[in-house]
Amino acid sequence: MNEQASILDNVSSAEDFKKHAIATAFEAPERVPLPSGLVVMLRRPKPTWWMLQRGILPASMAAGMTDGSLQTTESDEERIAAVKFVVELVEQVVVQPKVRRDPGLDELNPNLINDEDFTFIINYASGGEKS
Repeated sequence: MNEQASILDNVSSAEDFKKHAIATAFEAPERVPLPSGLVVMLRRPKPTWWMLQRGILPASMAAGMTDGSLQTTESDEERIAAVKFVVELVEQVVVQPKVRRDPGLDELNPNLINDEDFTFIINYASGGEKS
């Protein structure tokens, strides 16, 4: 084995970096009461998670890093993609009970979360709600 190959054996791969980034992309889960009075375990995504998932930060986080004058224009396709993304966000942020579009035993369909709680969870995930 040549010297160059043995040096590279001890170097992390791109996949190692990706796995580490995903594993550390959330804050620790915490018990959070929802506006309805129901209680869930939520975990707040860190900026790394937003960049990995969307390639952008949510407006509430980005506004804290800019003068706050953000504007967006979206096509119908972009709005549909955004709705799908929000459901995926809720699925990943809610730790207990698990939320899934195709729920199994002891899992919750996101359609069963009322609008006020759903909005609260989204705001929590983007840093707007405190537990």
